[in-house]
Amino acid sequence: MSVSLANNQVFNEDINRLLKMDEMWKVHGRVKPVALDVESINDGSFVTPPLRNPPPAPANGAGPSKATSTNQSTLKDQRELSVKDNLDLFVDR
Repeated sequence: MSVSLANNQVFNEDINRLLKMDEMWKVHGRVKPVALDVESINDGSFVTPPLRNPPPAPANGAGPSKATSTNQSTLKDQRELSVKDNLDLFVDR
């Protein structure tokens, strides 16, 4: 199976099949996935859906420590990847 066929099966057809299962998306906090279209990602017309709201911070203030956070712009290998960047890694052109 070629990469483009596998990509279409997993990230498009399977997602569209899951979206038809209405009961799955009635659970509070569950967010519907978005099917990915390789062509629209490559040509830049794919619109990344908004992420769901993060869970509220604990009342005691225990959360990620600011002392352990790092400047993302200085960590090239640990930067956040776009959908296009992920597709390029998956396809490994």
